Amino acid sequence: MKKQFISLLILLITGTGLFAQNVKLSVADITALTTQDEGIFFYPKLTPDGQSVLFTGPHFQGLYVLNLSDKTITLLNRDEGAGYEYQISADGKSVFYRAATFKNHKKYYTLKEQNLSNRSSRILESEIREMTPPQIFKGRLTYLKNAEVVQRILTQNLQKKRVQNIGAVFVGDRNMLLINNGERKEMAPLGEGLYLWPHLSPDGQKIVFTFGGDATYVCDLDGNILSKIGYANAPVWSPDGKWIVYMVDHDNGDYFTDSEIFISSADGKQKIQVTDTPDIIEMYPSWGAKLNQLVFASNRGQIFMAILKTE
Repeated sequence: MKKQFISLLILLITGTGLFAQNVKLSVADITALTTQDEGIFFYPKLTPDGQSVLFTGPHFQGLYVLNLSDKTITLLNRDEGAGYEYQISADGKSVFYRAATFKNHKKYYTLKEQNLSNRSSRILESEIREMTPPQIFKGRLTYLKNAEVVQRILTQNLQKKRVQNIGAVFVGDRNMLLINNGERKEMAPLGEGLYLWPHLSPDGQKIVFTFGGDATYVCDLDGNILSKIGYANAPVWSPDGKWIVYMVDHDNGDYFTDSEIFISSADGKQKIQVTDTPDIIEMYPSWGAKLNQLVFASNRGQIFMAILKTE
């Protein structure tokens, strides 16, 4: 902890600009993208061009795509588990996900790539007992297969490659696992505990994570704490790496009683409340490739978009 404090103090004194803010954000509009008559949907993500939104059904079953121009919803697949931490390629052409199957009361995962235009799919890994959800960073698809690091370059043939650069950060056993420079590095910036929702910043130099029972923090790749965001669940970086969107939710032990969407500057100093609706429980926000677009879902399965204004 002493080392973490000194590192943070040096950053503040020297004014490195690590969290420099040149843009102010405010909420311009919030729109419902789906109705409950159309279906029950969760965990939305924007395509990189901002023209479509992907989401899943109850219990992560299947994937759907909503065309924002004509409001049509298309079923991509009905695979079990497809909607759990799926990834969209940077060119917006493909979605990568795990499909779950059961044999002899055991779960197996199949890693698939699906084309968003023609809905064709191909299998990358078949019936693996232990495999993390895939992550995409800097043109590489990374996942752990039976504890082995696998990384594929996102080219036409998705060739496998030895890990050369930062690739991903995963939830470990009471810590985080960073794939960095060909090595699997265990990280526990706040000691052993429950680490949730770790994400690399767009520049690959910082990690946002939630420490169970405490708060959400930002650290560097050595585990030095850079800032404390506070009570902030399911945090996600903005495309420029200067902001973090998250939910502030509460429950009574059986179900969620309320939840609102907030944005914080990466240094934790600025807070923006995106939603303020006591009758709607908004959850699990996601930032696309454009700074002015956010999507999230209600606990009743309705998809929303927030348009942000920059100053």
